[in-house]
Amino acid sequence: MKLVMVLALALSSSLALAQTAPKKSTTKLPAKPAPAASTPAVTPAPANTTVANGESGTMKILKEKLQIRYFGEFLGPSIRKWEDNQIDTDGHGGAGKGRAVRQETPINLFNQFSFRWKVGEKTRAFWDARFTTQFGDRNEVGDGEDQQVIVQEDQRIGLNYGYWTSADKVWSTSFLPRVRLPTSEASQDSNIVLQPDILHVTSFQATPALNISLFNAVRYYWYEQKVDSERYRIYTSPSVTYVFNDTFELFVSYEHELSHRDPEGKSNFFLLRETLQDIYAGVNINITPSLTVFPFLRLAQLQRLEWDDQQDTAQVGAWIIGNIF
Repeated sequence: MKLVMVLALALSSSLALAQTAPKKSTTKLPAKPAPAASTPAVTPAPANTTVANGESGTMKILKEKLQIRYFGEFLGPSIRKWEDNQIDTDGHGGAGKGRAVRQETPINLFNQFSFRWKVGEKTRAFWDARFTTQFGDRNEVGDGEDQQVIVQEDQRIGLNYGYWTSADKVWSTSFLPRVRLPTSEASQDSNIVLQPDILHVTSFQATPALNISLFNAVRYYWYEQKVDSERYRIYTSPSVTYVFNDTFELFVSYEHELSHRDPEGKSNFFLLRETLQDIYAGVNINITPSLTVFPFLRLAQLQRLEWDDQQDTAQVGAWIIGNIF
């Protein structure tokens, strides 16, 4: 009962945070810019004065240039055993072969506030302020890891460039060069200098109700010279969104990740191992024009598809997506 109350309070605080904002895209796609609001005609005015409609020049620029978006991901326990810690699976070549393993990581809420500034007709520079709030039992968190309730994550900066859209608006593509800064305790302890990555998004609007998207990303880990490690990841995620009405949308995505991590020169640089394979499935609920909640079921490993095994490893959670400005 204590855990349920904590989760309710956590979700309520996140919902209240985004309650007063404009509409947010309900998929993982970079949010589409909101339609430009019509501006009343005004007479010329000296700089730094108020325009005819009472709105300052500074506020007008902010509305044209600035976006503030919120994304939260709550990750809970398995559907079979409701407890304070998350469930992981040893499904990538380990001895467990997809069996459930209780993590030391508590259930938590990942938070990201994205500040985006328009620098071109189709380009925005952004800063993602990122941190995690831990709600579950932190007694098992290791001494060398962040044991705080609020955990600083790696901050991220980059550009979002929508470089091509078909004439009929059916196809669109975006290119996002990004850099993760080593602001988390985990990155600092690992002697990581930077984590540059590139994300490419392809979107196909098959019908007014059906969208199919593909996310591809490459992420490289740049270590200090004293660390003998070469590491990178290749991430792929197709997703499908089907709109039932203004309130409900079905969303399903598949994630797959290949990683290389070895001492420098020990193995072929292009040797990759599978490190992630899962499915997110749920329904987007558009609570207000500015707030969407996506409760989901996450199948954390796909090597054991029998329902009895999946109940141990399937994880419940929710996304919270909102526009703040």
